Amino acid sequence: MPSVRDKYEDTSKVTFDHVVIGLKHGLRYARAGWNGKGMYIRYVNPHCDPLVKSADNHAKADGTPLPWLGMKTADGGFVPWLASQTDILASDWEIAR
Repeated sequence: MPSVRDKYEDTSKVTFDHVVIGLKHGLRYARAGWNGKGMYIRYVNPHCDPLVKSADNHAKADGTPLPWLGMKTADGGFVPWLASQTDILASDWEIAR
């Protein structure tokens, strides 16, 4: 039986409900219409993601860090990302390699 990850890796274009499941299984996604080369979103778990430094120290001072979605930008940055209504309703999502 294929894993959830295998199921979503085999799909070339998906809707946002599929994207959320795939993100939680470590996949990266981009919209076909995004103009920036190399842009994608991914799930960030602050407790085990190497991008997030000193999560335990922040937890003591500022509360418990929670997972979030981040975007790799066209200029090579990585920032928190919030889906627009257009993103949520789109069906042109693709797995980013």
